[in-house]
Amino acid sequence: MRDPNVDALIRTTQTSFRLSARARLPGGYMGKILRVDLSLGKFTDLNLPEEPLLRKYWGGQLFAEYVLLNELPLEIAPYDLKNVIVGMTGPVTGTGLTPGGTKTCFVYLSPATRYTLGRAATSGYFGTSLKAAGYDGVIITGGARQPTYLYVGEDKVELRDAGSVWGKGTRHTEDALRAEVGHQDARVGCIGPAGENLIRAAMFVNDYNHTAAHGLGAVMGSKKLKAIVVWGTQRPRIAHKRISSTPVCAGGKRCSPAFTPSRKEKKRRPRGFLGRDHEIELAQHHHHRRSSRPRSKPGCAPALLPVPAHVSLGRGDW
Repeated sequence: MRDPNVDALIRTTQTSFRLSARARLPGGYMGKILRVDLSLGKFTDLNLPEEPLLRKYWGGQLFAEYVLLNELPLEIAPYDLKNVIVGMTGPVTGTGLTPGGTKTCFVYLSPATRYTLGRAATSGYFGTSLKAAGYDGVIITGGARQPTYLYVGEDKVELRDAGSVWGKGTRHTEDALRAEVGHQDARVGCIGPAGENLIRAAMFVNDYNHTAAHGLGAVMGSKKLKAIVVWGTQRPRIAHKRISSTPVCAGGKRCSPAFTPSRKEKKRRPRGFLGRDHEIELAQHHHHRRSSRPRSKPGCAPALLPVPAHVSLGRGDW
């Protein structure tokens, strides 16, 4: 018997996506989710939910799970065409505010357990390029009749024949499809022979070496979906680009860094991710050289990470 709380949550999702995009677009988001029906070859652009829901289910994985609760039928098998793949980015992905803001998280019915959540997250440039194409995420349903890849570009969205790369490895597939779409900066996430043959641990691979594990490749293989190619030049809107390398004490108060850069470290002055010098990079050099954790003041966090960038949603900062 299903939990009534889950039923209430699912009923809520039925009206989650906005019918109109008139509301102010939240900072860090592109504003659209792409729904793909592989069986019918149909595409639908969904507007993001309203701001309160995005605040409640913040980030790629949590929001993807929320969507999956509404989309996934009960009593199905992982390789059933009714299984759903939901892939989402978060509001930090693609902003350039942090080197770690690159994640894309996929959720689906797990082929490993057959009845629990499957979760696969990847880094690299795939999530950034998905946003550059104008989308915050994808919802993939149904299954193709023949090997197919999904092209998501800022110019068009298409399902294309993948027969030429079916049976090929992931690196060959990436190179071939990037050349086929005609954009050398396009990003390709694909499966190899393991996914095509429904090996339950098969992975999704992008940028040659970035992987999303836990059977996502097998679920894609069951849908005859060889790859997802993403390309674009857009960027999400950011209201405030306020980044500081000063650590934060308990209660939100600022305190001094946990270490003082040496003269040699100051002289090195590595270039920062945003084009300027940051103490955070000195901290990384410092901690990689030492096995022991540096001491910090009581109630202070070590200066390992900068203060999170604030992404405005219209009412205050996150």
